[in-house]
This record gives sequence, structure tokens and C-alpha cells, in this order.
Amino acid sequence: MAGDNEVLFLGKFKDFDFCVRFDLTGKAETDVAFALASINQGIEETAFRFSGIDCEKVRNLVTVNGGGLNAAVNFLSSTKPGGLRSSLLSACKNELLLSVAECYFFNQLFEKSRVPYKITPSMVSSSLKPTSEKPEDQIVLMGRFEKAKWIAIKKLSLDPKTEDWEVSGILSGINNTIVHKAFNFANASGTPFAVAGRKSLGNVVEALKKFVPSGNAINDAYALNMTMENLGYKPYANPGMLSAAHPGIKGVKLKGRKPKG
Repeated sequence: MAGDNEVLFLGKFKDFDFCVRFDLTGKAETDVAFALASINQGIEETAFRFSGIDCEKVRNLVTVNGGGLNAAVNFLSSTKPGGLRSSLLSACKNELLLSVAECYFFNQLFEKSRVPYKITPSMVSSSLKPTSEKPEDQIVLMGRFEKAKWIAIKKLSLDPKTEDWEVSGILSGINNTIVHKAFNFANASGTPFAVAGRKSLGNVVEALKKFVPSGNAINDAYALNMTMENLGYKPYANPGMLSAAHPGIKGVKLKGRKPKG
């Protein structure tokens, strides 16, 4: 891949088949954000699906009335923490996957209430078109954009013994990178809403109540994303959500506003 300006994702495992390449030659940073957001849309649900939780059961717990941040706050305010925990645990193969179910719960909360929490392709203007690629016996992300001196290579070789959670782990690691790098390339900025205290549903509600949207969807998504991370709930697939159940999968420690992928 040396010398190429591209983002390439290849992945085929069981019923998952998603292989795309974006040529970034002569493109702008917003085009890179678009490419990464497109890959996020293609892999994130599968990362959750292969993790060991019942995604449908978690989705069915999220019953927001209407859209927007107020709808999300109203739903969370009416949710009892103890009852939510029990319901999420019932969607897990074992209790060590509770953190995965929590991530997916908030992922679906913001999706269903249509609250921006990550970069989506519709947020950035780009004429970039993907080309189809043939899968290989591995799941791999390869990215290079010389203008920003960015290189990323993440991969997992596949064989008949590869387990679902291993695929979830590599997809979550890739997803963690592209969610943050998409913010980076979209030049997102914003201040997380300050809430003191431990990780709790109540603190999430208090934080969301304080948020006044700026009208800039990218910056608002960044501020919400960072706020949720500060409160201990990442609303997107990430390797840390799997580390309790699978200690070999390490979480990612973030440093600064724009993590390097």
C-alpha cells in the first residue's frame, strides 16, 4: 500500500460481507471523513452482533417518543437504572458482556432519537464514490492520507477456528479508530458537557439536560460523543466494551482531543 492515498476495508465472515475502497488521491480531509463514516455504517452493527449480546432485545428496550435530544432525555428520565441493568443483562450471554449491551443501548438511543453522536456520510460534502473489492481471508482496514500524515493498518487473519467474538474485537478496534479519525478529518470541535460524579444513568440524564445544541451537527456530535465517553458510556462499538469478557482485547486509551488512528 506504500504511496497510495486510500482507505480500504475488507471483511467477510459468515453472513457479513463488506469490502470497499475509497481512492483519496487529490482529495480533501472532509473526503477522508466521508470515507471513514461510510465504513463505520458498514461495520458497526456487525461488531455488536458478533459480540455475544442479543441486539434485537436491546433495540426493543429503546422506545423513544419522537425525535431530538428532549425525546432521549425524557426516555432516560423514565427509565429505572436497576430495571435497565436487569434487562440489559438478560440480553447478554454472560454478565461480563454488560458493557457491550450498555454501549449498544446508547447507540440505539441516539439512533432512534436522531441525535447526532458521530460523523455520518450525510454530514460532510463529498463526491467520493467507493469501489467494490474482493474479500480475503482476513478482516483488514488499511488507510493512508499523506497530506495529513495518517496511516492505519488493523487486521485479523481468519480461519475455520475464528470465533465470533474475535471478529467483534477487530471490527470494534477498527470502528474505534474511524469514529475518532472521522471527527479529526471533519475538523470537529466542541466542549463536553461537564458533569461530576461516577458512571450512572442519572449523570447521563443531567449531562444531556445541560446541552444546548450549537446548530452545527458535527460539533454537536463531537461534544455529545466526548461527554458520553467521559461518563463511561461509549455509544459506538469499541474494543474496551469487550475487555471484561475477553481480557485479550484491550481498550483504547485516548489522549487529547484528536486521537491518532
